[in-house]
Amino acid sequence: MKEGAPLERVDGVHVRRNGRLWLDFGGCDYFRLAHAPALRRALIRWVRTQGWNVAASRLTTGNHPLYAQVERKLARFFGAEAALLMPTGYSAPLAVAQALAGRFTLALIDQEAHVCLHDAAMFLGCPVRTFPHRDVSAVARQVRRAGPGARVILLTDGLFGWNGAVAPLAEYRRVLPPNAWMLVDDAHAVGLLGRRGRGSVEAAGLSRGHLIQTVTFSKALGLYGGAVLCARQVRQWLVARSGCFGGGTPMPPPWAAAVETALAELRRRLPQRDRALRAAAQLRQDLRRAGWEVLDTPAPIVALFPASRLEAARLRRALLAEGIDPPWTEYPGRAAGYFRFMLAPSHTADHLERLRRALMSVRRD
Repeated sequence: MKEGAPLERVDGVHVRRNGRLWLDFGGCDYFRLAHAPALRRALIRWVRTQGWNVAASRLTTGNHPLYAQVERKLARFFGAEAALLMPTGYSAPLAVAQALAGRFTLALIDQEAHVCLHDAAMFLGCPVRTFPHRDVSAVARQVRRAGPGARVILLTDGLFGWNGAVAPLAEYRRVLPPNAWMLVDDAHAVGLLGRRGRGSVEAAGLSRGHLIQTVTFSKALGLYGGAVLCARQVRQWLVARSGCFGGGTPMPPPWAAAVETALAELRRRLPQRDRALRAAAQLRQDLRRAGWEVLDTPAPIVALFPASRLEAARLRRALLAEGIDPPWTEYPGRAAGYFRFMLAPSHTADHLERLRRALMSVRRD
């Protein structure tokens, strides 16, 4: 893998590359909140009167009262007992694993889980076994092999960002032992799944007992940073035992101050979600008619996997001809690259038709 080519996002639907504007269907800014004026104003209000950084751990002199206020609002939004802010979404599962280390005899992790979960599993202090992607029967077999005394934790993405697949959380819960825990990384599910945009846990209708949800603010919420949504007892363990939490500087206060605004903006824009989902469903239907295999998903994500470099080059040329920046993706943990299109509510009918025209021009036999 290598760095992506330099690219500048200039608004909700365009990027600038090599000095030219292109239509943008890439990234994970699902509601285009990264360019929302309300979020800009929230950040500016803070920095006009406060500093950028607390310059200390929350275990020492860096525990600004703002953090607890934001955590209460996050817990209320997600329907959790408690929340704990983290500097990044990536660090949130690592902090959880550090806090829970030594409590389990077996960790089960989806083989396609995000690399942050694979990294987190190494902190748990128990054997780690992967299972085939979203395979409930494989999880059940691993549980049976572990025996009745096993203390199990399952790690999975709620919504897999690379292709939009949703984890079968309710089915996992049914085959796991009653005392098993689940760690669900919902970085991509927040805003996209659940009636209130709470993510895959809400969509699956699960109770939060023995379940920990980690989120990022850098996707649907358009900000930066992350959080753990959990029971109060788990929050206490995190504060006491996690080096990711206690050994570093927390997220900058301006970003934390804007979280409440981002949640309000997300609530306001949730009704627009259906438009993007309908557009993605129509595009998938058209692509299947053109011979492409496309995964059905309740997310506005369409992933295309070229069979060869030649096919990838043909797709790239077709996209460029329509003024679209080709969203070529090499996802961490995946061997082959592919095109990942994200359809946002801000894409107009003309934008969507240009994308459809480009992709339909490259038909498979």
